[in-house]
Amino acid sequence: MVLNYYNMQGFWKTIRKPIVGLAPMDGITDVATRHVFTEVGGPDVIFTEQVSVEAIAQAFNEIKDRVQYSEAERPIVAQLSGYDPAYYYQATKKVMALGFDGIDINLGCPVKAFNKKNGRRGAGLIGEYETVEKIVWEIKKAINESGTNLPLSVKTRTGVKEHNTKKWIGFLASLPVDAITLHGRTFKQGYSGKASWEEIAIGAKIARQNGKIFLGNGDVGGREEAEKLCKKYGTDGALIGRAARGNPWAFSKTNHTTTVRIVVDEKKRINTLLEHAKYFEKVRGKRPFVEFRKHIGWYLKGFAGAKTLRSKLIMVSNLQELELELNSPGHRR
Repeated sequence: MVLNYYNMQGFWKTIRKPIVGLAPMDGITDVATRHVFTEVGGPDVIFTEQVSVEAIAQAFNEIKDRVQYSEAERPIVAQLSGYDPAYYYQATKKVMALGFDGIDINLGCPVKAFNKKNGRRGAGLIGEYETVEKIVWEIKKAINESGTNLPLSVKTRTGVKEHNTKKWIGFLASLPVDAITLHGRTFKQGYSGKASWEEIAIGAKIARQNGKIFLGNGDVGGREEAEKLCKKYGTDGALIGRAARGNPWAFSKTNHTTTVRIVVDEKKRINTLLEHAKYFEKVRGKRPFVEFRKHIGWYLKGFAGAKTLRSKLIMVSNLQELELELNSPGHRR
């Protein structure tokens, strides 16, 4: 049998450019967040939070809630993380059965604890050429066996301690992947300092030469800023990450911004926060409500009295407590 490992880029080929999407964020871009962001802002493409391939292969029913999604989120890409190529093969088989529009490999998470348990993963795999190549081919094998042309993408950084964009992106672009997202910081930088879009431009040039879709990531505040960066640095699109926390309006096509936060009034922020909390409660599975608290702090910024309100709400332990506080006379919408 002849294996057709190279596909036609799936939805990446037809999606409107420049692409402005929601970046994968661990513990943040869960099904509730993606639902609200789709309803409010409308990202052009959405990634799930990273999901461990070992967990998918060994205990899929236990973590299946992490890969829930709604039809409204399409195109929706499942991001996988791990270190063992064999587990990537097994995980891809299970995830494909759920009908995702694409698979993404996490080669960019800089959290050090994430890279210490059971071997390197995320940004810890930068420079691990042999392992990464094996991972890609195992995923492509699973895709080929499914009889589909599901597109494969990777999200990574510019290097480990120093920028190594030309060599690293050159290597990734030589593999049978359809799209590459480059965060303009090194593994060592984490989220400190400023993302280098000059390095992203280097990666974009290499990707174009190899026929790949290429997205930039890092310090993007909103759709208008993303589109300007894409034009200036030659990318097909950009992903918005941390600036989108509590700020689904960052993706709005009618309310562009060049700043990190679009000015949204108190009523709209509080109503959106409550809708987010209600949906989280509906679909959270085994996740405790305490995991939602971080969103409260992110939504409640940018209006008079926000700090006082945050201090009252940050310790709520369930949806009922949140609703009671928000419906109190002092904060009734």
